[in-house]
Amino acid sequence: MFEIEGNISQWDDCEASLALFKSLTGSAMGVILSIPPQLSREGDYQALRNHLSASFGTTTTPKAALVALHSRTQQERESIHTFAMEISTLAQRAFPHDPWEAQQQAVGVFCAGLRDTTLAQSLCINMHQFATLADAERSALQG
Repeated sequence: MFEIEGNISQWDDCEASLALFKSLTGSAMGVILSIPPQLSREGDYQALRNHLSASFGTTTTPKAALVALHSRTQQERESIHTFAMEISTLAQRAFPHDPWEAQQQAVGVFCAGLRDTTLAQSLCINMHQFATLADAERSALQG
């Protein structure tokens, strides 16, 4: 829900980081003290999110992961590789017992969610050529 609000409000990384900091409650507030200084200075939302996930782990249900997967797009300043890793993780959580479906969904979301719309369109047109997310990522990196 947080990322959906960010997409609707068109937050940049700094705004998303600040909103995330403000939304922390309870024991999550304590994690602020353990955040590396470069994350809090640079406003790198994706790195902050990864730090929080590493600190607390995840209890995402497959259904929640599926919703997160289909709402995921490449963030500003997020590398193609990091975006692909995030998509892969969400797809595996969304389809824990169906690796083939996880790959298919990951490829589709990756291609459609790239920030570069020209590249995204090109990959989506050729999506049937990618057997795995790694194939799609390689193609995206080659431009």
